[in-house]
This record gives sequence, structure tokens and C-alpha cells, in this order.
Amino acid sequence: MKTTIRKSLSMIMAVLLLLSAFGGFTFSASAEGEYTSGYYTYYVRDNQATITDCDTSISGDIVTPATLGGYPVTSIGYYAFEDCTAITSITISEGVTSIQPAAFKNCTALKTIHIPASTTKYIWLTAGDPYAFEGCTALEEITVAEGNTKYYSDENGVLFEDSTLLFYPTGNRRTSYTVPDYVTAVNGRAFENCQYLESVTIPDTVVSVGADSSSAFKNCINLRTVNWGDSISTIFPNTFYGCSSLESITIPSGVSEIGASAFYGCTSLEEIVIPDSVYYIENSAFFGCTALADITIPEHTSFVCNTFSNTAYWNNDENWEDGAIYIGTHLAYIDTSLKSYTVKDGTTTIAASAINYISDIDDITIPDSVFYIGHQNFYAAIFNEENWSGYGLYINNHLVAISENASGTFRVKEGTLTVTGSEYVDSNLGITSIILPDSVVGVGGGSFIRCESLKSIVISDNLRFIGFRAFYDGKLNSITFPATIEYIGTDAFGSCNDLRNIYFTETDGHHISLGYSVFDGCDISGYLILPEGITHLSTNVIGYNESLNSVHIPDSIEYIDLYNFIGGDEYDFYICAKTDSDYLRAYAEENGFDFRVCTGHEGHTPSDPTQPDDPVNPDNPTDDWEDSTPVINQPSKTTVNFGETLVLQLEEIEISEGYAVAWFVEGAGVSTWVSEDGLECRVTSIANGNPTVYAKLVDEEENPVTNADGEEILDEITIVSKAGFWQKFLSFFKNLFGINRVIY
Repeated sequence: MKTTIRKSLSMIMAVLLLLSAFGGFTFSASAEGEYTSGYYTYYVRDNQATITDCDTSISGDIVTPATLGGYPVTSIGYYAFEDCTAITSITISEGVTSIQPAAFKNCTALKTIHIPASTTKYIWLTAGDPYAFEGCTALEEITVAEGNTKYYSDENGVLFEDSTLLFYPTGNRRTSYTVPDYVTAVNGRAFENCQYLESVTIPDTVVSVGADSSSAFKNCINLRTVNWGDSISTIFPNTFYGCSSLESITIPSGVSEIGASAFYGCTSLEEIVIPDSVYYIENSAFFGCTALADITIPEHTSFVCNTFSNTAYWNNDENWEDGAIYIGTHLAYIDTSLKSYTVKDGTTTIAASAINYISDIDDITIPDSVFYIGHQNFYAAIFNEENWSGYGLYINNHLVAISENASGTFRVKEGTLTVTGSEYVDSNLGITSIILPDSVVGVGGGSFIRCESLKSIVISDNLRFIGFRAFYDGKLNSITFPATIEYIGTDAFGSCNDLRNIYFTETDGHHISLGYSVFDGCDISGYLILPEGITHLSTNVIGYNESLNSVHIPDSIEYIDLYNFIGGDEYDFYICAKTDSDYLRAYAEENGFDFRVCTGHEGHTPSDPTQPDDPVNPDNPTDDWEDSTPVINQPSKTTVNFGETLVLQLEEIEISEGYAVAWFVEGAGVSTWVSEDGLECRVTSIANGNPTVYAKLVDEEENPVTNADGEEILDEITIVSKAGFWQKFLSFFKNLFGINRVIY
């Protein structure tokens, strides 16, 4: 029987294959897997084929097959045509929906590519993997079939998606190019490795260059000039990396930050003027600009110690003073051989990692003119235990580190000017709240990064700067910014998933810079009111936030990056302003949500912040810590015998709501009972011992509160508990007759 069935199946298969050979119908018995047909290797899944490899001997003008093995080709896979160096043009067949990373990598003779109407899923040109046309050094033109609903090309063979310039062919021989004025964003790899371009003009309509993956003009070795307007808010990392012919560039007046290695190796650049709008320049931004001798930089701009390394200015011995180099009013670096240093009067910022090898804080002097200190400074001083007093490490009027052993509420000393973080010290896992006195004007980058217990902060009324990733990935619930705020850096509150309430105090309209992704990943509830003074909303300032119903846009806003309010078209969201605006209406329409004139907007006047001015005493923010210090009344005796009870009582004290006195015992020999109001603790002798009893001020989670020096706020008393045979014998009879003593 089995033999008959097998023979029948064999005959059926033979007939089907014969019909297939004569074109009667298409048939394939292939299951999921990888196969080869002619030049092509392909993978079958869900009855669709992806080209995964191609014989590198293929040459000339080719058209990719529409089907392989009877299956429709829907994708050009990773590295599919890598190193096919003899292909001169490719027409991608209709039916292909996606082109994967590095699909045509190093096709060095390839001059033209035709994209079909069906390719609407994606062409990989973003971050994370090699882009689809990487190494196609001869590519002059990309064309897109009519009917493609996602991509199109212009007469110069440049590829676009909606209003974004995606890709300028690397081998295009034009020496100059003007970005069309309907473009609002330039992709991160748009001009990378373009070898013939000498000048590019970018219109004011473009608000973002390289937000998705940076490197927009990387290694354009003949690029000499870039003309762009004031619509740009951020120069992203690697934007002009390796542009060795770049002779001059004007930083737009709306830029707030310049990314890492942005101008790395621009060896023809002789002069740079940093505008007042720039508050932070990342590491190596101008590294290796060996002709750069003239640097103009505002007093408030902070940067990293190697930002201007190996420039003509840096390499000029005349610019070094006693082992240190200053750029304008900024201390950029001091020599590692120095064992002591006094920062010059008039210095305004200290670059990140500028001072690292001086171990004794008495050998470092910082003047009051310094209002910002970059992260990762004072490495040697931090690890010298002699420098620590309590849980804070202060150098002059600057808090440069907080111990990982700190817990509860941490109050920064009055008179402190800056608070700066150090990645050399672990996250302060036990700190639940921070109080910044009004003397603090700057919080440095990384100061409270990943503080998992930090849920509240009282911001100084005079705070001007919050640095790069200052509170990144933290657990803050709410934040109120003072009217003095000028700059909030990249990712300052990024990934703070619990941050629901954000308030800005009304300002006088001075310029305010927000770095990219400042609030990205927060869960802002209800509405957000941005203050006057913000002119640009950089990439992902707000990001995706489905709890956010509306954002009030101030009249000062001139440009908004497209990558803001992501997902606003997916839920009930709108932006609004006091006055009508064609720009905002067009922006909202383009992004799929509403614009409203917000007369009567429910959030136009900021609500009162949800946090008190001072969690220790909200009614009196300047209240002295001494007023909240528990004091134990001295008892008549401190020695108790077995079974006796010593009553410890506190002097009168006013404790604000949310705080309490908790009693703790270190050592053995006693049991304790504490009254409900915390003002009395009864200590009973149960064994021999010399325990110390503490009365401590604690917060709602019973974490000890610390004073300005990082010391716990407490009083203590040591007890002598006697419980030998004789004391126990006497206690038996005293209990028998009810005369065991209570001592006050």
C-alpha cells in the first residue's frame, strides 16, 4: 500500500513539474530556507524572497529579478551586492519594498540606481548599521519611479522622503548644491563622503541637520563653505568630521550645543566665533583643527578639556601659562604634573576633566567668578579620603562630589556656587531629595545621573545652568525651574520616566537654550508651558509623551525641529500660542495634530509647584537646621539594671509635615518602645551591654536627613545596661511586688 502511494505522489510531482516547464503555472516545492539561482542567493520566508547575496562577477547594467524560485522578491538584504565592483547601474524590480543596510556596499563602479514605486517600507540610510549605498563612490544619480508614495528624487538625482533630504549621491560631480526650500530636515548621512562638493547652501526652512545619525557632511574632503541660516539649533556629533578643506563657517545664532567631533580634523579652519546662544561644546569638537588659531567664545559656554586639543591655538606655547591653558575666560586644561593650582580670577568655567591629578583640596583654589565646572574633574581629590567632610566634598564654594553613602535629604551648603558631578563616584542611591540654596547658579553635567532614589529637588532661585545629563535616568517626580534659567543641557532629564510635572517660572524674556532630548522619555502629565525666551526647540526636547495633552508655545519661538511631539498624531494632543501663527499652524498640520490660539488656555498661568520650597519647613525656607535638631533631655542616670526602664524625652521641637524623629539603637542590652509622636523613647534593660540610643530627623521613608556638611541631624546618649545574676535575682522580687523602677 505504502509503495502505491509513493508511486502516485511521484507521478503527480512529475506532472506538476512538466506543466511548470511549459509555463502552465508557477510551482515551487521549496520550503523556508536559502537557495541559489544564477548570480543570486535568496532566502524564502512567508512565500517571499529576499536577495541575500550576489556573485561578484556580475557586471554592467542589471535589473534585479522580480521572482526567484517562483517567489516574489520583496527585499534587497543586508550586504546583498557587497563588493560587486563591476555593476554600473541597477534597476530594482517592482515589488521590492525595502532595501537593507549595506545592500550595495562598495559597488564602486555603480553610477545610477532606480527605485521602484513599491519601495515604501524603507531604504536604510539611518544610524546603527552601514547605510544602503555605503562605499558607492561613483554613484551620481538616484531616480524614483512615479507612484512611489514615500520617496522621490529631484533633477540632480538627490533622494528625498517627504520634506527630508535623505541622500546626496556620493559621486555626484556637482561642486555646489542648494537644498530646496521645501526641505525642513537633512538626514544624518545625507552628504557623507561626497568628494566633489565644495559649497552647500541650506535655507532657513531646514531646522535639523543630522538629528537621526549625525555625520551629515563627514569626510567631504573638498567642502570649503556651508551657508545656513539661524534655523539650526544643534550641530550634531561628527557633522563636519574630516572636512579638511573647510576654510570658514558661521555658527548660526540659534545653536545651543555643538556635538562631539563636530569639526574634528577640519585642518583648513583658521578662525571660529562661537555665538552667545551656545552653552555647551562636547569633547573633541574642534580636535585636530591644526590651523585654528583664533577662537572667540562666550563667558558662559562650557566645554570638555580636549574640545580644542591639537589646534594651532592649543599648540602655541605662548598660550600656556604656568602649565595651564585658558581659552577666553575658560580654564581648558592644566598639566598633569602640577601638584597645586590657583585658578585665575575672572575665570567663568572649568572644562570637564581639566583638573584631575591634584589630590589635596587645599592645593586647589577656585575663585568666586567660576559659575560652572564640567564633569569628571578632581579625580585624585575625590579618592583622597582626607578631603571629605561628611558626605560632601567641597573645594572652596563648589560641591564637586557627593558620597554614595549619603542618604535621605541632602542639603547643599549655603554659599555654594556650583554643584558638579563625577562619574568616578557611584550614583547616590540613598539620596531621596536635594536642596540647593539660592547661591547655586550651576549644576554640572552628570551631577545626579541615575540617582534611583532621588524623587524631589528644591532648585535655587538663581540657577542659570543645568548641564549635560545632570539628572538623566532618574526618579524625580516634578521640577520647577526659576525665572533665571538660561540653559538646560542635552538629556538633562532624559529617560526620567517618573517626571510628570514640569513648571517654568515666568521669565523676563531672556534667551533660554534647551539641548536636544532634554525631556525625552519623561511622562509629562497634562500640559507643558514653555517660557518666553526660547527661540528654538531642538530635536526631541519633548519627544514621545502620550500623557501630554498640550504644549504652550511662547511668542519667542522661531523654529521647531520636526522631531518633537513624536506620536502627537496618535492621541489627543495640540500645541497652542497666545497669538495666531501661520508657522505653527503649518507645523501642526504637517505633523498631524491641532494648533489653537490659547486665549483662556487652561495652563497659561503656571500652577503652583507640587513640591514645597523646602521639604524640611515649607513655611520658612530659610529655617535653620538647628531648629529641627532633636535634643534628648539628660536623664537622672544612664545606668539601668535588669528589668528597669529609662525614659528618654526630647526637648520641645517643631517638625514639618512629612518629617519625623526616629529612634535607633546601636549595640545590645536593651529593648525600646517609642511614643506615637516620637518625643519619648522608653529603654528597658534585658541583657548586659553598652548601647547608644540615637534620636534622628528622618523623611517620609525614614531615611536620615543630613545637614549642609552631609552629617545626620541627631542627638545621642550611651546607656549602661546591667543584667548579671544579681540584677536578675533582684528584678524577680521587684516584679513580684510591683516595684520595678522607671527612671526619668
